[in-house]
Amino acid sequence: MCSFLGVFYDITNVFSGTKYPTANLYYPQVFMAYLTLKEGMGSEDEYMRNMADLMMTKYKLHFIEWSYSQVYGRDSKEYEYVDEVLHSTFHEYVELNMDGGSSTTSNVASTSDASKGVEETGDDDSTSVFGVRARLKDFDQFQSKDFLANKKTELQLYLDESRVDRNSNLDVLTFWKANEFRYPTLARMARDFLTIPVSTVASESTFSASGRVLNEHRSSLGSNEVNLDELTEDIMSLDISGESNASNSMNNSKV
Repeated sequence: MCSFLGVFYDITNVFSGTKYPTANLYYPQVFMAYLTLKEGMGSEDEYMRNMADLMMTKYKLHFIEWSYSQVYGRDSKEYEYVDEVLHSTFHEYVELNMDGGSSTTSNVASTSDASKGVEETGDDDSTSVFGVRARLKDFDQFQSKDFLANKKTELQLYLDESRVDRNSNLDVLTFWKANEFRYPTLARMARDFLTIPVSTVASESTFSASGRVLNEHRSSLGSNEVNLDELTEDIMSLDISGESNASNSMNNSKV
């Protein structure tokens, strides 16, 4: 029982709103919760099975591939879908920044045109030299096409890199800040996705038996109900303080 519930206690501490956890922590923790519930549903203890049933109803791609194989089985369509969404999102970010890279492309093109002009106006205009130059230009075009065909995207280069040890104390924000120029598109994606808050609820309020703090982020109530509740609390506190002041004034008058 302790080991079963301890998993959810640890996850709640990770998701604590007071620690401002980044979005990259979400999936591994949710996976552990799902796997714990799945194992609990197969427990020999009937009480554990019932509890797991009730709860169930309510890292680079390598980690996703492994975890999805544990949940859905190998060669799952769910993993293929995640991989497809990742690549399509990456290409969307690339297209959004195409305007920024157009100037660089035009500069390269103008430099290439200038070099061609120098070659064409060379002093040696003999037939044999011209033929060699023409052949070399054909080779340059072939090499350029082959390079583009085999060029890896920024995303693929990142995924092919060796993975960081899972147990290392990695600060993901510092990592992407340090690699912003190496992986500019991925760094922009990280900046957008890591700003998504995982939780706004402090762990101590989750397990506390005392009263709950109500606001628009920490309650399922609507904003009007929350405002009405806070107004009622203020009025009650004013009444209590008014009665206290009245009793004090009466005591003073008796003295």
